[in-house]
Amino acid sequence: MIEKMVLDDNYRESYEEEVKYVCAMLGARSITFLKAAKEVGLKTLPYMKGFFICVPSKEPEKLVNDLHQDGVYVIATHSAIRIALCGINKSEASRLPKIIKKYGV
Repeated sequence: MIEKMVLDDNYRESYEEEVKYVCAMLGARSITFLKAAKEVGLKTLPYMKGFFICVPSKEPEKLVNDLHQDGVYVIATHSAIRIALCGINKSEASRLPKIIKKYGV
């Protein structure tokens, strides 16, 4: 695949366009999530870019279990929950902070 990207201009251009699209999609979701988080007063860990946004929590396992009641599935770390921007759409990114906030985070 690397050889094809180096030697085939069409393949490389197609790959580069796909990477731009995915980065823009994640960027839009992160902006939406962070704006909604700010509106409801939900703290997040610093976010620059990437696939995940983390929300600090004193009891992340409990929060994860509570969120299951609302059909929200996130990952617990030792001191936060991790939201996969790559696994939600823009609409979900908009409503998720309010759902998280209702559990007292």
